[in-house]
Amino acid sequence: MADLHDSATFVARVTTDVAIAGAVQDALAEVCDGEAVAISIAQVSQDDARWSLALHFREQPDEAALRALIAAVAERVANRDVARALARDLTFEALAPTDWVRRSLEGLTPVEAGRFVVHGEHYRGRFAANRI
Repeated sequence: MADLHDSATFVARVTTDVAIAGAVQDALAEVCDGEAVAISIAQVSQDDARWSLALHFREQPDEAALRALIAAVAERVANRDVARALARDLTFEALAPTDWVRRSLEGLTPVEAGRFVVHGEHYRGRFAANRI
């Protein structure tokens, strides 16, 4: 198995309503390996009825098959015009290989509280031995 840090991630994105986003999530859960795809649904803003649907894949997805699946789901929930628009608006992008754990630790700097220093393991050894 290849190191996941050395592999690109592929993401498909589209904006829709919550009913279609949820239906797409359910359909993908039935046909995809849970370790091969991660699904994110988030409201665009509190005052907005639009929802962002992002599908993250370890391997490049079959774009035509994914568009067809989303169109079929959207047609069941809404109508054919909405389904066609959603399939057309679906975007695909390859994300560069990234060590997300390392990236998240970059923002976690030590906190000094009196004589104590609270820090993560990634800062171990950077302080004097007499600092707690």
